[in-house]
Amino acid sequence: MNNISIKIFPRIHINLLDMSSNGYRMNGGVGFFINNPHLIVNIEPNSTFQIEDQRSLFQPQDFPQHTLYKWLEQHILDHKIMGGFKISIQGKAPSHTGFGISTAIRMACVEGIHLLGKKQVSENQLIQQSCRGGTSGIGVHGYFTGGLVFDLGHERNKAELLPSRNQEHNSHLPLLLKSMPMPNWEVGVLIPHHISTKTNKEEKDFFIRTCPILKEQVYESVYHSLFGILASVEAKDKLNFCNAIKAIQLQTWKQAERGLYPELRPIEEKLYEFGADAVGMSSLGPMLYFFSTNLEQVVDSLKNSELIECCSVFKTNVRNKGRVIVHA
Repeated sequence: MNNISIKIFPRIHINLLDMSSNGYRMNGGVGFFINNPHLIVNIEPNSTFQIEDQRSLFQPQDFPQHTLYKWLEQHILDHKIMGGFKISIQGKAPSHTGFGISTAIRMACVEGIHLLGKKQVSENQLIQQSCRGGTSGIGVHGYFTGGLVFDLGHERNKAELLPSRNQEHNSHLPLLLKSMPMPNWEVGVLIPHHISTKTNKEEKDFFIRTCPILKEQVYESVYHSLFGILASVEAKDKLNFCNAIKAIQLQTWKQAERGLYPELRPIEEKLYEFGADAVGMSSLGPMLYFFSTNLEQVVDSLKNSELIECCSVFKTNVRNKGRVIVHA
C-alpha cells in the first residue's frame, strides 16, 4: 500500500446542550453532516514527518507552530509508530469556522497512519486516540456515519466546561444517543470572510465567562433539540425542523455564541428577506446555514446582492454516509 486518501466531510453543529453545573451529565449536542465543502487527506510513507496544508486559506508561514503538526508528531512517538509520513490536505473547507474540520482532519490522519501500518483499530479506539469529542461527540461519531447525530455528552466531573480544543484529555467518550440518516434536504451555507474566527484563547475565555447557564435554560434547549430536531428528522417534517432551528437560535447558550458576532445580524435579516425559512449559526461560528422551500432562489439573490463582496454562499445537501477511504 503506497498511500491512502481519505475524503472527509463537514458537519453543522446545531447546539450544545447541558452547559449548566451539577446536572446529570455535561455538554452533549446535536448536529448533522453535509456534502460540501469536503477535503481530501492523503497519507503516504516518507523518510521524515511532513504535513502540507494545501488549502487556499492556509498560511505556510504559520506551519512550524501548527497545532496539528505538533499533536501528530507526539502521537507518533506515544504510540511507537515506526517510519515517517507525508500528509497533504486539499480542498476548500476552512478550519475554526463552524464546520468541525479540525476534528475530521485529525481523525483521518490517525486512521490513515494506522491503515498504512496495517493495524486494525476500532471506531472507539480511533475516537480515543484522536483526543477529540471532549465537549461534543457530533464530529467524532458522525465521522463514521454522517447523518444526524445526537449525543449526551460526558459523565459529570469536576472539569471545567470548555471548548473541545481544551478537553483533549477527557478519558470518557461522548455518549451517543442516536445516529440516523436525514431526509435528502438541501442546505444553504454562508461563510462571512470579513469576520475573524476566534482563537483558542478567545473560545476558552468565552466558555469561562458564559458557563454555567441555568438548568431551566438547559431544559428549553434539550426540548427543542429532542422534540424539535430529532423528532422532525425521524418524521421527515421539514417545517417543524426549521421551527426548531429558529427556536434554538433564541436559547441562552446559542444566543451567547451568536453575541460574539453582531455583524451577522444584518446578514441573517437579508437571508430571511430573500426567502429563508430558518437560519442558524453552526457551533461557535461565524458560518451560517439556512433552509428554504426555494433554496436556489435565496442563493441566487445573495449572489446578486452586495453581500457577495464579503461572503461565500452556496447550496449543498445533507450527507448520510461517513468518510470515504481510498486505498491506492
